Amino acid sequence: MVLFFSFTPQQIEETEETVQEETEVEPEPPKPSPPKQANPISSSKAQPHAKILLLTRAKEALDKEKLDRDEEKVRYLAERVPPLQLAGLTLEQLQKLCTELHTKIEVVDEERYDIEVKVNKNAREIHDLNLKILDIRGKFKRPNLRRVRVSADAILRSLLGSKHKVSLDLRANLKSVKKEDTEKVLTTEVQDWRKNVEAMSGMEGRKKMFDAAGAGHGQKKPKINAARRLQLKSLMLAKAAVMLENETKEKKDEKVKIMAERVPPLDCGRMSLQELQELCKQMHHKIDVVDEERYDLEVKVVKNNKEIEGLAQKVFDLKGKFKRPNLKRVRVSADAVLGALMESTQKASLDLRANLKSVKKEEEKEKEVTDWRKNVEAMSGMEGRKKKFDSGAPAQVPASMAKCKLVLLRHGEGAWNKENRFCSWVDQKLSCAGVKEAQDCGKLLKELGYEFDLVFTSILSRSIQTAWLVLGAMGQEWVPVEKSWRLNERHYGALIGLNRAEMALNHGEEQVKIWRRSYGVMPPPIDQSHPYFLEIYNDRRYETCDLPKDKLPRTESLKEVLDRLLPYWEEVIAPEIKKGKRVLISAHGNSTRALLKHLEGISDEEISSLTLPTGVPVALELDENLRPTKPHKLLGDEEAIQAAIKRVEDQGKVLVPAK
Repeated sequence: MVLFFSFTPQQIEETEETVQEETEVEPEPPKPSPPKQANPISSSKAQPHAKILLLTRAKEALDKEKLDRDEEKVRYLAERVPPLQLAGLTLEQLQKLCTELHTKIEVVDEERYDIEVKVNKNAREIHDLNLKILDIRGKFKRPNLRRVRVSADAILRSLLGSKHKVSLDLRANLKSVKKEDTEKVLTTEVQDWRKNVEAMSGMEGRKKMFDAAGAGHGQKKPKINAARRLQLKSLMLAKAAVMLENETKEKKDEKVKIMAERVPPLDCGRMSLQELQELCKQMHHKIDVVDEERYDLEVKVVKNNKEIEGLAQKVFDLKGKFKRPNLKRVRVSADAVLGALMESTQKASLDLRANLKSVKKEEEKEKEVTDWRKNVEAMSGMEGRKKKFDSGAPAQVPASMAKCKLVLLRHGEGAWNKENRFCSWVDQKLSCAGVKEAQDCGKLLKELGYEFDLVFTSILSRSIQTAWLVLGAMGQEWVPVEKSWRLNERHYGALIGLNRAEMALNHGEEQVKIWRRSYGVMPPPIDQSHPYFLEIYNDRRYETCDLPKDKLPRTESLKEVLDRLLPYWEEVIAPEIKKGKRVLISAHGNSTRALLKHLEGISDEEISSLTLPTGVPVALELDENLRPTKPHKLLGDEEAIQAAIKRVEDQGKVLVPAK
């Protein structure tokens, strides 16, 4: 715990006077007065007393805080377990009271058990996060080494011990070396284990071991095709689901067993009045004890949750500081590189003499032609995306490179977008402005000559409605539309339904920005007490998911959105694009940002500054491997797009009242 104290000038003067009184000594002969200090409390004598004063105040604050917590605990327990009144109760009333107390013990003990499980889970999570932080720091931290000069003789002495006098004078040591060699020859021949180790090390050694064991017999490992891989993946997922079900069942059985041991069945039918009164007192005391333990565990859970949040933020900061881009190693011959650079249809060779004349002719022809590679380099990264195109025409890309076109679209303005609330998985229709945005988007795409063969949307109404309105404005209502929950908006957990500006006022704009725009930080999860929990998880549309309802997320970061979106992209959408189909994806802000991050290789830090306004189409040109040949482009009026981006970025800021 960190405590901050603020002192008024009067308190500082009182402290100084106290310090001066306590540090008075016998008068000494007058000395020349030193120059006045800016702050007398910073003198060497006053500093210890000031520290003691601060520590005393801190101890008082801690004691007061502990006392407040204890008082709150006593008040809470007094409300939960009121005093027991047994005077004047009949035998039947006491039996009924015993039954009620027994039921209450079962309820409270079950609550305590559940919180114990949560505490253990939090402890494991804290342990894992601490290990993760150590791994991240240990992975990137270099030891501080000091350069020293050491002679070869000193190194040998340190290796062989200080008693040995060793010299690197080979002539002086020649005779002794020859004697040692002669003695080795005279000894009996022993199998040299070093040769075996050298012979069996590396890939060759491993191959020899497998050959000796009879494994492989020179047969090549059969390749797994896409259908077989998908089948294996399905089998693994089914097996994992069965294992999870068995684990859940085992946990339930264990809970029932423990609860039966802790709270045995009640049998008070043959007890006398005095025995029933004594039993009621014992059960009332047990409720006190169990409820107090449950309260302490609840406090511990709250503390652990704060610690987990802090550690998760620390991991996020460390990853952002140290993370390197994931690069894929490939082997490419020089001819293949030249072929890729000079268009794949041409055959390139490194025979410079043979190609000299043709190269000169091509250079003369292409003097006035723009190099598309320079345009791609200049416009890559977040800075390049922010630059405006100087000319209306796109950068020149060879026809063989830009094979596919893809359009991404964030749905039009929703009802809760207008109210500046976290909508997430709550199903909301488009507002009037959102309907107009979708229709204008369709008209723009029609003017630009876009046609679609297939449309993908989430299962939320605002993205489906946007797709229908766009196709209607384009006159392409017949185009098939496929829906999947994997294109849904990011699950904002407990933030769902809250106003972004109010959250910024209560928690700070920076924290709200982390919740909204960061890559790896998850908001607090939604629970059953949330007002929109049942509206989401009792919705019939989620019965169509390829996951059971209890496995659907309760909160997500952008990383989790990308993890659930990628299988659908790779197994469903990407194959259709490779077949030559023109695809429109009508989704949401975060699912679209996650897909752009994957396609364009945007870093975890840069993705937080990528903003997509509602109802603005994003055009991508992809090569045969579905990699962008140039940065994505927002279609439409540039000034209107920039104004819409600013409106989205201002949603998480505190509202300033107009003067």
